[in-house]
Amino acid sequence: MADSLDLQPRFLLRHAASQLRDRAVETHGSPGAAFVARLDSDGDGALSTEEAAAAPRLPEGGGGAFARIDSDGNGLLSVAELDSRHAEVLEARASAAENYAAALRTELEG
Repeated sequence: MADSLDLQPRFLLRHAASQLRDRAVETHGSPGAAFVARLDSDGDGALSTEEAAAAPRLPEGGGGAFARIDSDGNGLLSVAELDSRHAEVLEARASAAENYAAALRTELEG
């Protein structure tokens, strides 16, 4: 019982973050547009390495992460590039969940 109580605050934080993210996407139209709207300090509609450095998940300008997302190599992250990366992450998570479920089924049946 103590373990489930320990998870509750984490669940509540994730739930609140999810609601804020959903609201931002509703306002701006896509995850990439919401991300750019939050960090685009010069208003050019894309993120430079300096602007991306303000993102909690892209430390030090993103380094390798920035370069991986910047598919056209122009030194800016566009809404399209960010949305593409978001779709890749969701696909990878769905695939991992499917693999986990399949392994669990195999273990339970075997």
